[in-house]
Amino acid sequence: MVSGMRAVIQAQAAVDQLLEENLSLRREVPAITERLLPKARKIALKTLETYGEKPAADPDTLTFTEQQALGEAP
Repeated sequence: MVSGMRAVIQAQAAVDQLLEENLSLRREVPAITERLLPKARKIALKTLETYGEKPAADPDTLTFTEQQALGEAP
């Protein structure tokens, strides 16, 4: 589990760096989030299944704001 968390942190750092170096990409975040959300939901469900867990909420109802996707919201 720790290595999985490490991979997520490294991926987030890479995204942060990419957005810092390419400020024009920030305006694409809402469209990218909308496009990738279905796949992210599937990955989350598979991960929960791997650990014998069930989602606390219906994944199809979960959404993210631009600020949440960028890690800028609480």
